[in-house]
Amino acid sequence: MNKSLLDSISKVKDEKNVEEIYLFGSVARGDEDEYSDIDILIVIDDCTEDEYIDWKNKFSNYLNIPVSWISLYRHSKILRMYESGSYFLWHIKKEGKIIYSRSNEMPSLLLTLPRYNNTENDLEEYSEILSDIKCELNDEYICVEYELAVLASLVRNTCIAISYLDERLDFGRNSAVMYCFSKYKININLKEYKELYQYRLYHTNKIECVPKGKVEQLKKWIEIENDLLKVAKGRCKNYDEKNM
Repeated sequence: MNKSLLDSISKVKDEKNVEEIYLFGSVARGDEDEYSDIDILIVIDDCTEDEYIDWKNKFSNYLNIPVSWISLYRHSKILRMYESGSYFLWHIKKEGKIIYSRSNEMPSLLLTLPRYNNTENDLEEYSEILSDIKCELNDEYICVEYELAVLASLVRNTCIAISYLDERLDFGRNSAVMYCFSKYKININLKEYKELYQYRLYHTNKIECVPKGKVEQLKKWIEIENDLLKVAKGRCKNYDEKNM
C-alpha cells in the first residue's frame, strides 16, 4: 500500500466512531494486477442510514478512492454476520490485514468464527440465476455480453463455495476457479476463464471494451456452471453429513 494512502488512513482512524480497519482482497494477498481495487473494510458504531451514507462518502474523500472500494459495516451488522459465519468474515480471517482495531473486538471474533451455514441457500440462488440466463437464450434482444458478465460471477462464486466445502477456502479471482477446474476435471483452462472474466471487468468499468459475445460461448459457460453447481451441491451434502 502506498504511503499517501497510509497517511490518509490515519484520518479515518482519528474518527471516534471507527472501530476497525482492514485491508483485504488482492492487495492484501499480494496478487494484485492492473484491474485490482484496493479493498478496505471499515467498521463503525451503529448509526442512521443517512449518517452511514455520509460516513462512506467522507471516508472515500479521506482516502481518495472510489466509494465502491470501501466495505463499510455497522457494528451490529458485523455481529449478525459473525453469528452466521459469513463468507466475508472468513475472507477477512483468512486474508485480511489488520490496520486498526479500537478495542480488539474484531480479531477476537475472527478467532472464534463459526462455520458458514448458508451455502445450500447460496447454491439455490445461483441455480435460479442460471435458470434466468437460460431463459434469456430465447429472447431475440438478449445482451450476450451482460449475461457472460453474470456467468463470470456465478462461476467464481460457485468455485469459492466448492473450495470452502473442500476446507481450502480461496477468494482469489483465478485460483479458486482453477482449483475446481483441475480437481473436478472441468475441461477449461485459465486463458478461457480470463476471456470470460473480461466481461465482468467490462461491466464493472475496469476495462473499456470487450469482444462481441457469442450465443455459443454463452451456452458453453451455462453448461460449465451447471456442472459446477452439481459438484457444489454434492459437496454440500457430504459436508453437512460430515459435520452433523
